[in-house]
Amino acid sequence: MSDPFLVPISSKREKVPLKKGRTLLDWNRLTHTSEDLAGTGGYTIQVEKERRTMSDPFLVPISSKREKVPLKKGRTLLDWNRLTHTSEDLAGTGGYTIQVTREELRRHNKEDDCWMVLGGRVYNVTRYLEYHPGGIPKLMLCAGKDGTKLFNATHPWVNWESMMMKCYVGPFVTPPRSAGRAEEKAEEPELLGDLSAVTMFPAPEGPQRRE
Repeated sequence: MSDPFLVPISSKREKVPLKKGRTLLDWNRLTHTSEDLAGTGGYTIQVEKERRTMSDPFLVPISSKREKVPLKKGRTLLDWNRLTHTSEDLAGTGGYTIQVTREELRRHNKEDDCWMVLGGRVYNVTRYLEYHPGGIPKLMLCAGKDGTKLFNATHPWVNWESMMMKCYVGPFVTPPRSAGRAEEKAEEPELLGDLSAVTMFPAPEGPQRRE
């Protein structure tokens, strides 16, 4: 037993009585149903080991205390996943992608018409607002603005490309740089105070972004 990675296996295995309908055959049947056994809404996620040190200057501390608000019935992550697999035009563009300027982005800053930039891509998050675990006000901080910094400061593990795919409007475009004029960028919400309670998208159990 000198090998620290060797796990001792006992020849005596303890068995306990199982409830009716809980045999291996029953489990096999269950795995062939449509039930979301992983609890991820149909997404795959990447899970990091617990960080034991915060000395890494590039490491963003993630608080386990995240503010969540009660959601309406039928507004869970699984419900959102089902909605994204329907024919509803969540982007509101009729199936087309459009190039979005800063002026156009600014016009969509209300609860009934909410666009935001994430990673240089514009998403119409209007229909997602009621599904947001942190509540509508938190998501509205980025309405008509670039939410990339706030997103990465609060939950960099979330895969927005996958979760918001059906909400994609088009690329955020900036005009060519001209003499005496800085390159135009989308406005960004101010990062003020403790961000540990701000949850724009689902917490770690939600969809993850691939690096």
